[in-house]
Amino acid sequence: MGGSGTAVERRQGEVAEELRWILEAMVDTTLFDPSVPTAEARAAADEMWRSAAPMIQAAAPEGGDVVDHRIPVAGAEIPARLYRPAAQVSDGCHVYFHGGAYWLGSIDQDDNRCRWLAASSGVPVLSVGYRLAPEQPCPTPVEDCIASVQWVRDHAEVLGINPDKVSVGGESAGGHAAAMTALYYADLAESDAAPGLLAQVLNIPLVDFTDPVIYATDHDSRCTPSGKDSVVMRDLFFGDGPDEEALVAMSPARLRVDHLPPTYLISAQFDLFRDQDLAHAARLAAAGVEVSTHHAPDLFHGAAGLTALSDSSRRCELVHATFVRRAHADGGFRPA
Repeated sequence: MGGSGTAVERRQGEVAEELRWILEAMVDTTLFDPSVPTAEARAAADEMWRSAAPMIQAAAPEGGDVVDHRIPVAGAEIPARLYRPAAQVSDGCHVYFHGGAYWLGSIDQDDNRCRWLAASSGVPVLSVGYRLAPEQPCPTPVEDCIASVQWVRDHAEVLGINPDKVSVGGESAGGHAAAMTALYYADLAESDAAPGLLAQVLNIPLVDFTDPVIYATDHDSRCTPSGKDSVVMRDLFFGDGPDEEALVAMSPARLRVDHLPPTYLISAQFDLFRDQDLAHAARLAAAGVEVSTHHAPDLFHGAAGLTALSDSSRRCELVHATFVRRAHADGGFRPA
């Protein structure tokens, strides 16, 4: 799935000036080396993130309660962290799945971000530490995310959560997990087997594993992730050489969508997933799903988290929190 040999499209606009050095550093950094054990590469990436986080992320507001939990899943337990804001506007819960290409990331890495999301939205946020590939390949990470929603509903009284007001969301791979979780519960709701979800909030999600664009090497060099990164994610998540049927089954953009809950989708101009994200939002709207979108014109994939560096990043995170708040305020939906 390499380049086509045709001229590379240069996308309109420019990356936010204050973030260009970060983009250059990302392009020059290789997180995955097949000669290095995945656990070792993951640990190195975690350490790099811990050292950089105070410099690139604005501190979350003080206040609110944070409680760690353990969620039983098939044959294991996974960590989860519930953030309850001081100024709460909803008795529901937004279940959040971190990014990291399904082989990186953790609830600790997204701790500051989830504190900020809960405080800014006024909605309790449950961050879920689903199991990672390749140790736990597809479909385990997605099944963990699905199970976490049921856990919230099963423990709603103890948690002080309204089980009928649960939304899901996430960034990148976490956005994919949220989209797959929303589809699962939409299917159940149609047969009255379980309540549907209040909304899905998808932040720069991967929604189509069959899209050749995300694996191409001949794209605008300002775009992230690279095609090589996408190949690594696919092969670690599915195992080497997944067939088309497996890719389609895990591609929300290739599945039925007309029964989905209200959807909020954030995309970025210099994100290799941009075109599939915009197409997915349009397909949802055409199918009658209530859709609200935000497109960041000067950000690359994952740049919204760089809130200590950029007004554009802070603006995108505020939109993210606003989407969560809108999904829960009075249980209603108001398109942007």
